[in-house]
Amino acid sequence: MPVLGQLDLSENQLSGEVPLQLGKMESLIQVNISHNNLHGSLPTTGAFLAINSSAVAGNDLCGGDETIGLPPCKKFKNRNRWFFVICSLGALVLLAVVAIGFILIRRRNNLALKRVENEDGIWELQFFDSKVFKSITVDDITLSAQEVNGICRDKPFVVKEMKEVNSIPSSFWSEIKHLGKLQHPNIVNLIGTCRSGKCAYLVYEYIEGKLLTETLHNLPWEKRRKIAMGIAKALRFLHSYCSPSVIVGDMSPESAIVDGRDEPRLRVSFPVPLSIENKAVVSSAYVAPARESKDMSEKSDIYGFGLILIELLTGKSPADAEFGEQHQSIVDWARYCYSECHLDTWVDPMIRPAHASNVNQIEIVETMNLALHCTAGDPASRPSATNVLNTLWSAFRITSCVSTLKFSSTV
Repeated sequence: MPVLGQLDLSENQLSGEVPLQLGKMESLIQVNISHNNLHGSLPTTGAFLAINSSAVAGNDLCGGDETIGLPPCKKFKNRNRWFFVICSLGALVLLAVVAIGFILIRRRNNLALKRVENEDGIWELQFFDSKVFKSITVDDITLSAQEVNGICRDKPFVVKEMKEVNSIPSSFWSEIKHLGKLQHPNIVNLIGTCRSGKCAYLVYEYIEGKLLTETLHNLPWEKRRKIAMGIAKALRFLHSYCSPSVIVGDMSPESAIVDGRDEPRLRVSFPVPLSIENKAVVSSAYVAPARESKDMSEKSDIYGFGLILIELLTGKSPADAEFGEQHQSIVDWARYCYSECHLDTWVDPMIRPAHASNVNQIEIVETMNLALHCTAGDPASRPSATNVLNTLWSAFRITSCVSTLKFSSTV
């Protein structure tokens, strides 16, 4: 429209901003854009230079000549404000990155291998928790090792002495570092190591509670079930989520601490990464048959867990000498009882069916079935830790559903 002189767009419910091109039309003399839904800044060229206030009324416009009554535009002020906000946020992010980097560097320095000399020689200290780096000394560790159970009376940690230090390969100490980084609610945290040419110690966090062997026979089935689940979770974590995988080696009730919430905490008393060629030889009634004792594996841990399940169910331990000539071991006795005897014969009196619901009896039978699979003579026939946990989860969940349905039906 090269010769357009007048343009009346009033009361048309137009929205958006006024096109800047309208201000560049040389032929346009008069414009009326009143009573629409227009917003933004008014063009400052052409017909808009002398536009009447009534021609722009009824919109949400800004700018233009002061005589037309529009407020000044804050566009540039907003840009400055946003620029300031963005710069401020950028500075804060930069400061946060620098602070985190400083903390990480300081923490790495704190957790670095330290060499300390005392009257007994040169010691190498390696801590995995920066909170205890400055609070635990070599003297604290060696004195605690002489106490009963290696418990430090003044500071919350427990010391475990490692036997036959000279037979431990040097690669073990470099690989053990990743154990200190492992965090799991059913595992006692390894917070440091301390070694010299003559002896070595593992330093664990102190857990307020009792060993499973001390409390097992006084627990109802619900608590025993919780302990079985907790240990299974710990094994799954060590076998499936650690890289490289870690085996416990001495998988027994002596390695499990039951805390005040009846939650088991597994202490890897002699942690053995599978990548170490020289496997540890563990002497325990809970170790798999003799042919496996020199070649520890994940399936060896599963065998020990199966024995723990049998003990949780029967109240008897592998060390008991009451199985007679007919049964060479607790596993043989458990297999016989499971297939030939009534439930009352082999279940611990504390959780015997007379004191347990039908739902609990189903759980007990399912758990014994799993225990016998875990203690299979052929390691390849034993389930993995993941399968063990899934089986327990399934058994306990199904019986819980049965319990709920039964309760609902009586209502």
